Amino acid sequence: QGVRVALQLVLVDAHFAFPAQGAHAAVLVWPDIMGLRPAFRMMGKRLAESGYAVLTVNPFYRSAKAPVIEPGQSFRDPDVRTKLVGYRRAVSTEGMVSDAKAFVDWLDAQDEVDT
Repeated sequence: QGVRVALQLVLVDAHFAFPAQGAHAAVLVWPDIMGLRPAFRMMGKRLAESGYAVLTVNPFYRSAKAPVIEPGQSFRDPDVRTKLVGYRRAVSTEGMVSDAKAFVDWLDAQDEVDT
């Protein structure tokens, strides 16, 4: 069983992975403050290999395209932390709720998702 992967949604930076055939239960993965990065893409792919349709989002897509930090950068670095906290503060709670609803609506509209 193969896994197909779509790397971008229109206007939203995200990773969508799903089994090659059929419709499957959906999973929405919301990364931590360091955003969408290879580890989270791999997590989505592994979940898809286990039979799920997985949308992993960049919660900071309005401010920066993923990855929002460079490989090897750490939250322990004050400059990196300042940048990431700024991205987080730019997203209101209402914005996160609105995005989550839009992501679920998008998932529900995909042939690969069993609603």
